[in-house]
Amino acid sequence: LCYATSHSPDNDFKYQGVLISNCDLGYKENRQRLAPAGTIHGSVERINGEYYVFYHRCTHNTNFSRQACAERINMNPDGTFNQAEITTQGMGKPLVGRGKFPASLCCNLYNRKTKNVQGNGHEQDQPNIIHDENGQYVTAIDNNTVIGYKYFIFFSVKSISVITRKAKGRFIVTTQPGESIAAVVDLASGNNWQKATAELTIKDGTQALYFTYIGKGNIDFREFEIK
Repeated sequence: LCYATSHSPDNDFKYQGVLISNCDLGYKENRQRLAPAGTIHGSVERINGEYYVFYHRCTHNTNFSRQACAERINMNPDGTFNQAEITTQGMGKPLVGRGKFPASLCCNLYNRKTKNVQGNGHEQDQPNIIHDENGQYVTAIDNNTVIGYKYFIFFSVKSISVITRKAKGRFIVTTQPGESIAAVVDLASGNNWQKATAELTIKDGTQALYFTYIGKGNIDFREFEIK
């Protein structure tokens, strides 16, 4: 989602760059799609003196299913904006890192196959958010898929539980992809939703949370709980 500015409403517009990308492409020079990329209709609004960008992420591997989102953006002294980071918390403060969270709140969702959605919803070879009669969940998670959430405020947490199905492996839980391991959750197998729990070691403070699946097959991920 890009923008341009002008001193006139009908001419002399100057391109000023990207406001936000629904796969974080270009954010801090990132060149990897960190979520299925697609259409991103949006707008900017000033509310109580603060600026926010409204946009949407794509679900169901199609441009026609969308998750409404918003992020705070900061105006520079010259009137321009820097590209905003996509997050789970959105326009508010970091989430309290305790309790139950739908897996579909992920802001990062990618593996080696992640690319732009095609609009037909039939590309099940890349992870995506989908739904059934009980709500949304993440599907088509295969080996080395990363599911990320930003940001939480953690304080004295001790365990993490996940609800998955069709798993033949484990989740490696970290605060940054590929960095120090905060938990290893051995996932229960089977076609029904099942819960698995592990000890969680995370420093107090504001952190992201990433789940990396290591295992076989394509699994589904509905929910996680932090205690």
